[in-house]
Amino acid sequence: MITWIKDPHHSFVVVLFLVMLGIRIYYFILTRNQPVWWDEGDYLNIARLWAFGSPAWDINPLRPLLLPFIFSFLMKLGSTEIILRLIPFLMSILAVILTYYIGKDLYNREAGLIAAFMLSFFWSFLFFSYRMLVDVPVAALWLLALFLFIRGYEHKNKI
Repeated sequence: MITWIKDPHHSFVVVLFLVMLGIRIYYFILTRNQPVWWDEGDYLNIARLWAFGSPAWDINPLRPLLLPFIFSFLMKLGSTEIILRLIPFLMSILAVILTYYIGKDLYNREAGLIAAFMLSFFWSFLFFSYRMLVDVPVAALWLLALFLFIRGYEHKNKI
């Protein structure tokens, strides 16, 4: 482990990850008691309807339903709003890690580091990382699909 960190590229990855994690934890703590936005409330009410049958809420046909489905499952298990806010938070961390690996696989380690650095400090991505909206989870799932496609294509693995 020590020899792995002594490599300049790896130590920069560790520093980038710790700084990115520190910034995200700071803003997560700062925004944890904010009231929900209209869009967040829409997703939460859909989830509450599915989990508990109330309130009687019309489901907007324009809303994606996977996130409220996950929220409703977690609500049934007794989770609080803080737990629900962790989903976009963790997906933003996953997106930065996947960005590094995609850049590393397509080009080299430096390109992966630069791309991960840029995404970890991009204001819009940071802003939506603390909202119970679909923007960050969708971006992370797209990056996961791209990562798995690249890995499967490189290794000729059909699975």
